[in-house]
Amino acid sequence: MSKTIWKFPLLNMPYDVTMPEGSKILKVDMQGGVPTIWVGVDTDMPDEIRKFIIYGTGAVIRQEHTYASYIETVFDGPFVWHIFEITDCIQEDSDDQEAAAAV
Repeated sequence: MSKTIWKFPLLNMPYDVTMPEGSKILKVDMQGGVPTIWVGVDTDMPDEIRKFIIYGTGAVIRQEHTYASYIETVFDGPFVWHIFEITDCIQEDSDDQEAAAAV
């Protein structure tokens, strides 16, 4: 068993992150202006894809994301972002990406 901590910048929506199965989210924060997740991983485990979504304060949460698991809130100057993990993959269309980026 090889355990370590990896980081994953959340750069482009949808945020599909490949990490070892059973990885534990340790922290979400801004780093260099980018929301970033730090994760405790076991590098001997097979990979899985985990999906994350970010909503700004006041943004309407899409119906298919209402049961997403809350992870963390991060502050980015005047903006406040709320990070959730979604378990059922619903592909974002370009209008949703643009709307989320504008929040």
